[in-house]
Amino acid sequence: AVLEGGLEFKRVDPPPATDADLVNALKWSVADIARIYGVPGSLVGLTEDVNKATAAEQSRQFYTTCLRPWSARIGSALSARLLSDADRQRGLSVAFDLSDAALGFGEERARYLRELVNSGIVTSNEARNSLGYADVPGADRLRSQVNMVNLDRLGSENGNAASE
Repeated sequence: AVLEGGLEFKRVDPPPATDADLVNALKWSVADIARIYGVPGSLVGLTEDVNKATAAEQSRQFYTTCLRPWSARIGSALSARLLSDADRQRGLSVAFDLSDAALGFGEERARYLRELVNSGIVTSNEARNSLGYADVPGADRLRSQVNMVNLDRLGSENGNAASE
């Protein structure tokens, strides 16, 4: 190399293989910390080998292994510090409402609410309210499918027991 002005040539060696693997080492540490707290890797940016079905299952896992246990621990700690002994003896406690997280999102939540409404467990308006929608007229009655009948009543008119 021809250098001017008193400059000297210095050879720069490539970094050792251990330094080059720093990125993989950082991924490993993120995965370890997430695992300690029960957080699936896809929720902290480790999205290798994650598809839609896996991500949905990991969201359920996050609720079960992280959100629910940690919210119970935090609620217990807050109850111990914020409530008097008399309050706790009366059954008062601090709790977090995680029902939105438990129901899932999108299609999964829609399917769950549809089953509850069609099984006569909740009304259409109760399902609407859980989504933040206002009531609609005539949707306050429980409903159930009417095309089902006990097996011993098959073949009878209107599902009534056959007269013998």
